[in-house]
Amino acid sequence: MKDKANLGISLLNQKKFTEANKIFSALVLEYSSHFYPRYLLGLLKSETEDYSEALENLLSSLKLNEKHIPTYVDLSYVYTKLGEYKKTEDIITKGLSLESNNLPLRLNLSFAFLVQGKTKELIKNDNEILKIDPKNYYVIRRLDELKQPVLNKKLKSSIKNSLNKKNLKFEDKINANFLLARFENEINKVGSEYEFLMKAHEIIFTHNKIFFESNNDLIFSKLSKIYERFTPSIDFNTSEPINNKLKTIFIFGLPRSGSTLLEKIMLNSSTEIVAGEETRFFNEIVDTLFFNKFDGDITKCLLEINRKYLNLINTANSNIVFTDKSLNNFFFLGWIKQVFPNATFINCNRDPFTIMSSILRNNLSRLTWAHRLDDVVKYIDVYHNVLNKWEEILDIEIYQFSYSRLIQDFNTETKKLFKFCDLDWHEDLANFNKLKFISQTASNIKIRDGFLTDEEKKHLAMSDFLRKKVKNPNWNLNI
Repeated sequence: MKDKANLGISLLNQKKFTEANKIFSALVLEYSSHFYPRYLLGLLKSETEDYSEALENLLSSLKLNEKHIPTYVDLSYVYTKLGEYKKTEDIITKGLSLESNNLPLRLNLSFAFLVQGKTKELIKNDNEILKIDPKNYYVIRRLDELKQPVLNKKLKSSIKNSLNKKNLKFEDKINANFLLARFENEINKVGSEYEFLMKAHEIIFTHNKIFFESNNDLIFSKLSKIYERFTPSIDFNTSEPINNKLKTIFIFGLPRSGSTLLEKIMLNSSTEIVAGEETRFFNEIVDTLFFNKFDGDITKCLLEINRKYLNLINTANSNIVFTDKSLNNFFFLGWIKQVFPNATFINCNRDPFTIMSSILRNNLSRLTWAHRLDDVVKYIDVYHNVLNKWEEILDIEIYQFSYSRLIQDFNTETKKLFKFCDLDWHEDLANFNKLKFISQTASNIKIRDGFLTDEEKKHLAMSDFLRKKVKNPNWNLNI
């Protein structure tokens, strides 16, 4: 078994999933009473995002060997991806009872606490992580953001010294520079903070250079293709009528513009709302249908989008309001309007320089354009140009939600918003931060503490700094 298993692992590491699957599946049949082939097959299914199959195989592996720690680790990851956070915690607790200092288990547990907003539990577990791994800069940074007293002169000196080590992992280099930026922020040295932030982002970009550049080229060129293929009037008189009954609220905008905050406020309405968060549906499905498999039949294509979306959200209740806050849905407004003519559209507005400040202060690694200042500026340009173009060619009403207006006058702004969305407003909405709410976005913990005006103030100096670096942007600053 060992040689075949190692071959399969090698293929898996090379992302040759089909070949690896054949080997692991054969091993499962040949060694049906042994846990390891089941574990390997579960690992592969997890890697290919087939989480139901991954779960089945990993649970079978655990039944055959209840002391195999890697199975607990991967099970906790799968439960997290499925949104089963209670099961994540339970399986990690069992794993830690066998090996209390297991770092991967501890890290997965912190993530589960993070997405659930369990701040106290997160802080406690993060401190346990630091006992195992005292120089885990990522965890140190998170504890600092949670206002824990972890930053000191000794740590600063240690971090600076670590950057001189040749064998330092690139992830540690990234987090070390982010931490040094935090030190500079504490003493209001904006220029040096910016330098450390850009060093961190340069490491991220360099590590992913080829992928980032090709992806950014696609993002910045996609717009023309979308407009070229957009047809304002589509005849849906087909034997398979489109489903227009579902009420969907599409929330879009730039990252860090307040979308998580907005969605959470809306969940306090007495109207039954399902929070879809960031489905990324149109980004993935529309790209596939229109740019890879488009056969010229737009009606057929749009019907397929409608069907797949309804399957995704899995609700037949037309009384439910579904929110979708995939921020880059602004790319696809025309198509969304045709597929869901009854949809409501909300654009999240925040000072673009404050947004830039927040983006640069975070490692938003999946945003390939978020690591060089020129790319960030270019993406914001694209965002404004796209919206302007859609407003020219579409008969579409968009609510312009303002982060600053919300902070200045919560009741007035939320009353206008709820009226636009046909939702029930009530006086207790201001207590939205007490609502039980699960989110996997970067804003989750912060949003539970309300508006965090202190955090907003911290952005002022950096925002002003960036205003001087970016010359004559064609952006709407009256927000």
